[in-house]
Amino acid sequence: MKKFIAFLQKICRRADYLLHHVAAEDIALLAFAILVHCLPWGWAMLAADGAAVFALLLKEVYDYFHPDSQSVELMDIESGLLAIAYVDVIIAAIFLFL
Repeated sequence: MKKFIAFLQKICRRADYLLHHVAAEDIALLAFAILVHCLPWGWAMLAADGAAVFALLLKEVYDYFHPDSQSVELMDIESGLLAIAYVDVIIAAIFLFL
């Protein structure tokens, strides 16, 4: 638990990590909101997760090819994956318990 708390503190210290976190969350929620109208909610959630992970990886590829103004960091992807995970928990809770 201490490692998880330290991880969250590390994310909160840098604006770049928070921006990746918020962007991944927004992409996952927007994709889910669109896809849930044409797919079952479980498949819509998986497709939204895929879209958000793809966007995270695409941003890091962009960073890799622009080293003068950007930097590639694993923590950017980790903070985005954390956002996607708790979006999934919220979506699952809504559809399973309501």
